[in-house]
Amino acid sequence: MIQQLLFGLLLFSLQVSAQESRPDPDHSRQAQFIQLPVLYYTPETRLGYDLLGVCLFRTDSSARTSNVDDGKIHTLNRQTVVEPRYTVFTYREHYLPRGMFLYTLFPEFYYGIGNETTDSQKELISYKSLRAYNRFLRQVRPGLFVGLQQQFFKTFDVNRSSEAPFPMNTLIGGLGSVVNGVGVAAVRDTRDTPGLVCRCIQHAIRSGAGQSVRLY
Repeated sequence: MIQQLLFGLLLFSLQVSAQESRPDPDHSRQAQFIQLPVLYYTPETRLGYDLLGVCLFRTDSSARTSNVDDGKIHTLNRQTVVEPRYTVFTYREHYLPRGMFLYTLFPEFYYGIGNETTDSQKELISYKSLRAYNRFLRQVRPGLFVGLQQQFFKTFDVNRSSEAPFPMNTLIGGLGSVVNGVGVAAVRDTRDTPGLVCRCIQHAIRSGAGQSVRLY
């Protein structure tokens, strides 16, 4: 219940700030900055804390509001998540660069794979990961954008708290991994962009709570 109240208070406060930060027509390119402290608790992370920042701006008066946000989370379990994101509508929304970068240092307990694992197999696995997801899109009609997208994901510095051998093939990705790909993308976006701030912050918090972090 306490966690839900913290989430609700955070999102409500940010929504109010975003609404108050809509650019005035006479100052369409004036940047607006929002900073918000974050404090939450989950069993996986214990206490999590840090500061989230958002910058709202317009490239011209005919384009929707762009946003760049920087989410950082630290926890008492020595877990760190850094996730900057950006959505930029260029002049008259001809182009839409959008993407995110994610760095995690997220130690967590590992028991192995399967139904026969026991508490005695518990050990702490520590690893780092880098992820990049970027799109460069061109508007083909109002609200519809097409273009290229790129995804990159890397895990490295995987360390164990024990030297005991694991059964074969049960520590998948134990040596690290790299995945990279390029493809095409089509996006329909007619939303009022200041409302995206809440989604960005909510995603950053979910990442900080470990809900989108996986060990491959």
